[in-house]
Amino acid sequence: MVKSALENFGLSEYESRAYVTLLKHDSLTVSELAYRAQIPRTKAYSVVRSLVRKGLAELLNKKPTKCRALPPEENLENLVLIEEKRLKAMKKEIGKLRQIYEEVRKPADYINYKYMGIGARALATKVSEMITLSRTSIRCIVGSWGLRMLSECKDAMLNARLNDVKLQIVRLWRYGEDWREDELLSGFDLRVVRYPLELNLFLFDEHTVIIAEELTGRGVLIPSKEVNTVISTGLFKRLWSISMPLQNVTTILSLKDGEDVLELLDPDCVNQAFIRAVAATLQDEELIAQIGLRFIEELESGMNVALFSKPLDINLPIILSLLTQSLGEESFVRFDPLTKLINIEAPDTKMLVPASIWFFALSGVLKRNETPLIILQSTLHPDEHKHILQAKISAKSTANP
Repeated sequence: MVKSALENFGLSEYESRAYVTLLKHDSLTVSELAYRAQIPRTKAYSVVRSLVRKGLAELLNKKPTKCRALPPEENLENLVLIEEKRLKAMKKEIGKLRQIYEEVRKPADYINYKYMGIGARALATKVSEMITLSRTSIRCIVGSWGLRMLSECKDAMLNARLNDVKLQIVRLWRYGEDWREDELLSGFDLRVVRYPLELNLFLFDEHTVIIAEELTGRGVLIPSKEVNTVISTGLFKRLWSISMPLQNVTTILSLKDGEDVLELLDPDCVNQAFIRAVAATLQDEELIAQIGLRFIEELESGMNVALFSKPLDINLPIILSLLTQSLGEESFVRFDPLTKLINIEAPDTKMLVPASIWFFALSGVLKRNETPLIILQSTLHPDEHKHILQAKISAKSTANP
């Protein structure tokens, strides 16, 4: 009965047997534990290490090495509280979804847009027609096929420019394509970027969108201001900001290995590569904290974020959640509010500290609160392809009167 309940806390059958057995004894060697808990000897050491990582057991510095159980309330009760909060959040989310369900079904809010399917042969004619009808702006995100189609509408585009219509074109470039075909639209405001999108998007003024497949050329016209706004303010704005003007690309691509430059135009990938390099190099806790402090100061001044000035009981859970999210699904971050211990397990095998900006933010917030983060261990486990870091939030220093 106890073993089944422990499995609800994420313990395996062997871990459940081992923990219950340790609770019944002051301490046991690994061999004794394997015998009493009926665990295969080949699995015993990995089971003990897993219990230690989960904060349910500890190793004693004795010969032979012994282990003993830690009180269940130190960690299991914390897991119960986390689960209760999760259930509360789920109920709250159900309420939000119910509200969305009811809102979209109100008759007054229902708008019936009539979409128009367009075949590949008629698409160029339709795009040319929409260019002619445009009065303020035309924004395009096109691949090689879309670029050639726009070249067929060049006269309409020239007339639109004469009428002060703002024309902006983002060219989705792929390896192996002839970059010289971009010269078909030389003279227009055209930028080039590497981005995995198999669609061509044409945004006319603020009210109409044409979406066309790159491979088939078939498309659909959507007379929707909302769809236009979402693509304009989201995808188009993003791609325009990381793209490079055509004249600069032409110069770079004429050089040896110039194509690699387009890969470097994605700031997300570049920034992640940089943070991995920093995480693989830095070992000085004070330097990590200084970088983190400056980082959160930049966020506060540049983005008007007030989170980091809040008390630790408010911002610490949020930062730990951001850290967990950034490390990915195969990682986990656990914090014990009683012992102030933070355990981080990630599949990365090269980092000395977690490759996440939120680890630096965590160190910076703790430094600001005069409770620095002390790294107790940073261990690589090649056989498990994991890196485990254990750190402790030190007590706040108090000046002597």
